Amino acid sequence: MPTGKIDCFLDTNVLIYAASEKNRDPRRAPIAGDLVSNTVFGVSGQTLAEFTAVARGKSLLGDDLLDQWLVLLGTCPLVPVDESYVRSGLDLARRYGIHYYDAALLG
Repeated sequence: MPTGKIDCFLDTNVLIYAASEKNRDPRRAPIAGDLVSNTVFGVSGQTLAEFTAVARGKSLLGDDLLDQWLVLLGTCPLVPVDESYVRSGLDLARRYGIHYYDAALLG
């Protein structure tokens, strides 16, 4: 996966809203689709794994469409989840009293 400057980090929920044709949320799906189409966003290996698990587990994407999304996501910059990433998220969670995973996305 390429690395590079990103505008934002998209989590699994945003990617699922953009990708899923089943149970489309009329408010969230267009916003998620716009983010995917018009921003340079990063993903992590964990995000790719979660996306795959949710898409298959809830039968939201067929195999061909899931494969297409993984090819697309494979072109995005990879954000490594290393100790500094975890610590940055933990610091933000403590400082602002928010959940760790929300803070990690900001970190």
